Amino acid sequence: METHYVSRYLGEREVAKLLGLSVQTLRNRRFLGHPPPYVKLGRSVRYLLADVLAWAETNKVTPRGL
Repeated sequence: METHYVSRYLGEREVAKLLGLSVQTLRNRRFLGHPPPYVKLGRSVRYLLADVLAWAETNKVTPRGL
């Protein structure tokens, strides 16, 4: 993956769609202090794509036998 692509910041709607979560789930996770990490720019919340992908990778489950 190209570096400039993963260094892109995404809004919560984009991240929710990418992860298959609702926007409210992302908001709840932020409120509880759970990942994925985010950046607050004034009142805007942004997620670094590389952080979101890294966090998703840490939750990867490999079934036995593979």
